[in-house]
Amino acid sequence: MIALAPDASFSQTPLARRLLQWRLSRPWLEEFLELLAPLPRLAPGWDSYAAEPPNEVSVDRARAILEVLDELGLPPTCIVPSAEGGVSVCFVADSRYADLECFNTGEILAGFSGAGEPSVWEVAPNKEGIGLALEEIRGHLRA
Repeated sequence: MIALAPDASFSQTPLARRLLQWRLSRPWLEEFLELLAPLPRLAPGWDSYAAEPPNEVSVDRARAILEVLDELGLPPTCIVPSAEGGVSVCFVADSRYADLECFNTGEILAGFSGAGEPSVWEVAPNKEGIGLALEEIRGHLRA
């Protein structure tokens, strides 16, 4: 192991930033994956109305979102079953809100509100589409 002085420039290198990001991201990723796993076992009407429980399709989409979030170093605020039938990955920053909603049909919608006009759009269910949506969400949360 190499000991570095506190003012060493290594801490500013891309490798050091990536290692720090990985160390910080793993605990939240594991926690959210654990929260995601039991969602398909919810009973129909789990919300005391007629909501369908999330199915494996929506859970797989949410898992893909969490993996991209891990790469971006952007943890969500929460992950919850959706009353629309699926899983929502949610973000809250001050008075701003955003989410990616993964429906049981496989469709993903992104949306945000809280500053300017609310916006909702369909997201391609692949790494590139998810990444683009998350960059929009990151920008909204930081605005």
